Amino acid sequence: MQTRVVGRFTVASAAVLGFSAALLASGVEARGKPLPPPPPPTPSSPPARAWHGFVSNAAAGSELSRLYLYGGADSEQKALADLWHYSFPSSADVVGNWTLVTPAGRSKPGPRQWHGWSCGGGGCLLAYGSNGVGLAADSWYYTDAPTNSWAKVSC
Repeated sequence: MQTRVVGRFTVASAAVLGFSAALLASGVEARGKPLPPPPPPTPSSPPARAWHGFVSNAAAGSELSRLYLYGGADSEQKALADLWHYSFPSSADVVGNWTLVTPAGRSKPGPRQWHGWSCGGGGCLLAYGSNGVGLAADSWYYTDAPTNSWAKVSC
């Protein structure tokens, strides 16, 4: 018996990608395991809270002037560890905006409420407070530009 090629069948890579995307979109992995849910979208302003730190960096000029918010507790009294800054508008008829700050590096303070919080000179000092379970006896310094990072300090 002799075999001969009577035609070629080519599957376009776009079709394969489309099929893969359809599988991913359906929430089923090829091995039958469900995919993890997508991360929630980043909020455009801080969620409601109490017992947080909120302070100005005292910079001259609206482009550099910011308000910083750290931690606090949510409506279920869970201590928070997020850092936000509010940038002032450049003109009187424009609204400023909130930005969730994601500092570089792995070193950062944990959840904090009822803490000392002071900003100025390009950074913010976070001191003591409560982590929601007990008292926190450490201090941290956040440097805005150029490093955008936290460092543990001794006060």
